[in-house]
Amino acid sequence: MFLDLDDFKPVNDKLGHDSGDFLLQSVATRLRRSLRESDTMAIAKKICRRMSMPFEVKGHSIAISASIGIAMYPDHGERELEPLKHADEAMYEAKQNGRNQARMCARA
Repeated sequence: MFLDLDDFKPVNDKLGHDSGDFLLQSVATRLRRSLRESDTMAIAKKICRRMSMPFEVKGHSIAISASIGIAMYPDHGERELEPLKHADEAMYEAKQNGRNQARMCARA
């Protein structure tokens, strides 16, 4: 899942990138402590359910679905792009196992 932080750029501009990096780590820690793993899956499953409801487009009923991959820092990688890579792999696993579902990264 992706998150945009309001007013983040001034932190980097005024306090430096080291402070910005620390803030991002603190935000990640706070989010992880605020959500249980089951909360994350429940949100993702809710998105899947809502996406599977037909859309009306120019008089046509369009059926789509969503496949979601989830990875958590630092459980699924401590280096910069590791969690994103593992979330991508989990998404492909969801697609390969029938689509319209969410998968948590299986890597420890």
